Amino acid sequence: MSSIIRGNAILVIYVVIALLMYLGIYARSEAPLLIGVGLFLVFTSYFLTWDLVTSTVLGTLRLSHEITHAGRSIVLSITAVSPLRLKLPAHVSLVCSPHLLCGDDYQIVINGPQEQFDIRVRWLGVAEVVGIVIRVSDPLGVIRNSRFIKIEREIPIEPTRLAPPEVMGQRLPGDYVDNATYMESKMGDFMYLRNYSFMEPASNIHWITSARVNELISVARSEAGNALRLVIMEYTPRMLKPMGDMRPIDEALMYLSRLRGMNFSLILIGNGLVRSLNITSSVSLVNLELRLRELVMGFEDRWELINRALKILGKYAKELNTDEIMLLLYPVNTDHGLSRGDIEALAKYLRSNSLLLITKDSLNELIKANIDLRDVNVVILGD
Repeated sequence: MSSIIRGNAILVIYVVIALLMYLGIYARSEAPLLIGVGLFLVFTSYFLTWDLVTSTVLGTLRLSHEITHAGRSIVLSITAVSPLRLKLPAHVSLVCSPHLLCGDDYQIVINGPQEQFDIRVRWLGVAEVVGIVIRVSDPLGVIRNSRFIKIEREIPIEPTRLAPPEVMGQRLPGDYVDNATYMESKMGDFMYLRNYSFMEPASNIHWITSARVNELISVARSEAGNALRLVIMEYTPRMLKPMGDMRPIDEALMYLSRLRGMNFSLILIGNGLVRSLNITSSVSLVNLELRLRELVMGFEDRWELINRALKILGKYAKELNTDEIMLLLYPVNTDHGLSRGDIEALAKYLRSNSLLLITKDSLNELIKANIDLRDVNVVILGD
């Protein structure tokens, strides 16, 4: 009976039965006493039977699931089967990382057809569907049993390069990023002349040579030169701080996605660390968000994480290990940004035609530190 959640309904039922039996004893009347005893046996048998049946069904439950992920659309398909071939309606709550807006009002039939749940994407990065909580109750809503079943499915939510004009309610990067490929072809060092391809920008045409040979000739340029080759990004807990339905890290990932085909170098600065990465068209950007999240949560006390998970999952939090809990939760202390050492390291990398992705508060700190930003292209995140 330990799994039975006794609510007000069951308490009222037994109080009424007890009063009826007490009335029979007090009035020395057999009728109320017998009725009370009969009701007590009926309801107790009913409660025990439902508790036994639902506990057996949930204990032997086997869950098959499939996740379909296309862009920003996620569909979770679930089938619940038990050897005890009873069809029981159940309520399902999805346990997800905060990157997904998972509801808690889904319905499924145990030993019934497959059900599909639509999940809405909130943030970019590596999301996780940790598991589901299945709850069943009797027709009176008095006996309630539940079980937590782990799914453990990671879902990478990548920013798309060919993004629509509006993504998550925010405008996409401006002209500087849109024209980055044009800058690359125009500003590279001269290598040789070649026949012009209509897929190239018209600025590549060498008009003097074209007039001489009466044919369009273009200039082939190297990838070196003054084109955008270095992106510096703030990599602090401040990047994870939600601002409405958006975070600075989401906006930064969209910028990087638009530049990804240029094979540039990315410098991550924050938390006293400097990381250098070469971003190519095949590099996954969502790991940047995941590693930052893990880094920030690594600063938090392990028992504090467990206590926070207990508030969300209750007793079922004990079925998760620390790594699973970190994917389920989200950093709370996300206020501090660049330290003095981070600012000094960042200043060493700033150069002409580099791109700096930084939050507004951290930019103000750079200005107060008299960092020269005159020749740097700055994108303010979350502004």
